[in-house]
Order: sequence, then C-alpha cells, then structure tokens
Amino acid sequence: MTTEPNEPSENDIAGMAWWNAMEDHERKAWFDRIGTGIPRDVWELFKSENPDVR
Repeated sequence: MTTEPNEPSENDIAGMAWWNAMEDHERKAWFDRIGTGIPRDVWELFKSENPDVR
C-alpha cells in the first residue's frame, strides 16, 4: 500500500488509536519510562515489546 507523503500509514493510525485509548496517567508512565515526550517513540517501544503488534 502506498501512501501520500502527508497521509498517515496503517502503522501511524494504529499507533494513534492505541495512544488515544490510554488515560493521562498511562501516557505519563510511558513517557517516564522511555525518557522522551514523543508518542511515536513510545509506540515503537510498545511494538518492540509486543511482537504480535505490527
């Protein structure tokens, strides 16, 4: 599947859905754990720890 440069990929959409389903305290825990304030970094870490999620 090819996407336009500004069109989110399936991975982007899945990451946004996963992120938006969390409560603020869950997001904070992920940020604290990874040490960045970048949701995409958190999503990549989550996927690396959950190989069934791609």
